[in-house]
Amino acid sequence: MTPETLRDLKASPGKTLLFYLSDYCPVGCAHCSVDALPSAPRAHRIRDGRRDIDHLVDLCQGIRTLAEEDQLAVVGISGGEPLAEREALSEVVTQLAGYVKLVLFTSGLPWIGGRKAPWASALLADIDTCVVSYSPFHERAIGRDDYLIPVVEHIRSRGCDVQIHALAEAAAHRALQAELDAMTPAGGTTSATGAVYLVPIPLLPVGRAARFSLQRPHKPLADWGPCSLITAPVLRSDGHLVGCCNETLTRHPDDPALAWPAHGAAELVERFRAHASSQLSERLRTRGPIALIDDLTGPARDQLTAREFDSICAACAATRGLHRAPPARPPIETKSATSQPPSTTPPGATS
Repeated sequence: MTPETLRDLKASPGKTLLFYLSDYCPVGCAHCSVDALPSAPRAHRIRDGRRDIDHLVDLCQGIRTLAEEDQLAVVGISGGEPLAEREALSEVVTQLAGYVKLVLFTSGLPWIGGRKAPWASALLADIDTCVVSYSPFHERAIGRDDYLIPVVEHIRSRGCDVQIHALAEAAAHRALQAELDAMTPAGGTTSATGAVYLVPIPLLPVGRAARFSLQRPHKPLADWGPCSLITAPVLRSDGHLVGCCNETLTRHPDDPALAWPAHGAAELVERFRAHASSQLSERLRTRGPIALIDDLTGPARDQLTAREFDSICAACAATRGLHRAPPARPPIETKSATSQPPSTTPPGATS
């Protein structure tokens, strides 16, 4: 899958979902935007002294319903490091393969240093694209600067496309592109070899990277324009749906204007559908944070329009609180994504 195709799908309401498997990552890079750590909770739960992943199976049932009935096309799987969650990742891939295209976000950890990891390699048969993170921070945390190209070659030799999300200075980016251009197709043929794309990315000053001092331009509310990521919701495996891929919200889904419980298949389907058609989503997608104060008058509106923000996420956070959370209701108790739960909608949703 090309970067442009993935970007366009993420910008289309209801087409993509990111399954955030866990906060666990044994690498622990210094710039991690979600603050993933080796000490973080795992994707599985402990029940009666044994590992339990039934909650993941239930959520996958909801994802399959969205794929069959709502044209959900792509599910990303991220973390943390999803390839460090062998049991959970294997189950999720098994449950979703054939229903949606799967995009795996990884550092390539199991294959670094020439390791084989047959179980991880076998999963690539059901993965459309691997997004491999690369930066000097990764090199320092992993302890070697020669890991990337062998990992990329291994992944693409299994017929899987690779997008390298590279945080690097211009000279290093050019050198990496030259290495990629020089790669020979596995076995001397391109017939079963995945494509490779190099995608430059910025350093996001959140999570552990918040300690780095970055000078970013401040702009007034009206200048931020539409948000392209409000149509890219995130599902945490602990049962929360976040309305966009903001890293802070993903890590701490505690804002009722843009994060809701989704503890099972039926609740996930309901929340996902409601968000895709919500007024909040439509306004952010088409006009940006300025649209969230349409109904506000007086000094409060004047104060918001006069303020300047260093990111569209900061502008959104300052305005989305105007959209109230839905009223409380009894929890849904169902194991079937096809059952009919009580009707409710996320904040600002249209009926």
